[in-house]
Amino acid sequence: MSVEEGDEIELRSIPPIEEEEFVINEITSLDGKLISKPERVEVVEEESEEEEEDEYEEEEEGVRKEKPTEVNVDTLDYWFSDKLGPKCSHEQGFWKRQGITPTLPECDAEEWILQLRGAEKKKEEDLTKMVKRGLALTTRQNHRRILNWLEEMEPPKERSVTNWLLDVFEKAEKEKAWKGSTLATMMSSTQGALANLAVYRRNIPPMILKASAEWRMGVKGAGVAARLQIPQQAKIANGKMIEEAIKKEKTIERKVALELMWVSAARGGDIIKLLAREVECTERSTKIRFLVGKTASSQPYTVSTAALSKRAQEYIKRKKEEEGVEWLFPGVSVTELSAALKKVDVGLEVRSVRRGALQHLASQGMSDTELMNYSQHRCISTLRRYLDFGWESGETEERAERARTLGVK
Repeated sequence: MSVEEGDEIELRSIPPIEEEEFVINEITSLDGKLISKPERVEVVEEESEEEEEDEYEEEEEGVRKEKPTEVNVDTLDYWFSDKLGPKCSHEQGFWKRQGITPTLPECDAEEWILQLRGAEKKKEEDLTKMVKRGLALTTRQNHRRILNWLEEMEPPKERSVTNWLLDVFEKAEKEKAWKGSTLATMMSSTQGALANLAVYRRNIPPMILKASAEWRMGVKGAGVAARLQIPQQAKIANGKMIEEAIKKEKTIERKVALELMWVSAARGGDIIKLLAREVECTERSTKIRFLVGKTASSQPYTVSTAALSKRAQEYIKRKKEEEGVEWLFPGVSVTELSAALKKVDVGLEVRSVRRGALQHLASQGMSDTELMNYSQHRCISTLRRYLDFGWESGETEERAERARTLGVK
């Protein structure tokens, strides 16, 4: 749940607590000695059980108060509440106490779609800079496509939003022959688009799909399907392909950008966002500090790698000396870098360089843990997708040699 700038909503993470008077009694040790005297002697008038029952039967501003119950550690709900989600989040009253009332996923789908169609669309210029920093442009574009896709559908009769959406994705998977990874990505993007609905539409509350157990199980099922299939990966680039692409490229900016992509195993979009002062070259090594871009979005990082060519070193030095120039590759786009690679092989893409560089380093004996410093993946399993699910890992031969010496046949 998020509240964007401009939404006139008073957000309260914790409902206000009424002040009460408590009695602090004397505290004595085991041998009867006085440790602390009473600080307050106001006596709180206790309510009878009947009065307490009446209090929780009352409704205040449309929110029904729940009578507190004792925690029963023998129930499954207690132990699996983190998996199932709090029951209170499935009720409208819970969200009202937080200061915001989103649309819950069990509402009527027909009514919700009509509400979505009637909501005014926000343009890019309507968003603040802070919102644009929080949501990448590609993410915003994808969210808008999904919302437009949902608006065009025929409103279902007497079905909840969750049940209807799961049916929509099941049909799309069959009709469009989606792979498991595509299905999981689309469902995840839909959840994000509806949770951030206030970013794209006016006067319509967000929808928290993850509050539905049915939706969470559907997303989990899509994830299982994705893991059972080997996804289509971009063709792997090797050192000779990169050299040929650099030779065929005419502009010095793109030549150096391609070379820097290869030695750092970085994304093309991150390379073109580098400032001149963020790259330090010597005759023996290259140091690159990534502060912006998709890879550095969670945590800035630095890569120390092989030395660049003399041509690249001279270009970077010249950019640092130019007055009024901060960008290392001004005017260079990812599309242009992709076009340069396709001159060598039409199957190559920008991500071909990153995957190829990581597999090349692995083949030279670099461990998976060391590779993660270049790729900045958070878990080893994600890195191994770049290494063809561990097939290209430099540790495989080492493990095989250890198994041979241990007598495993």
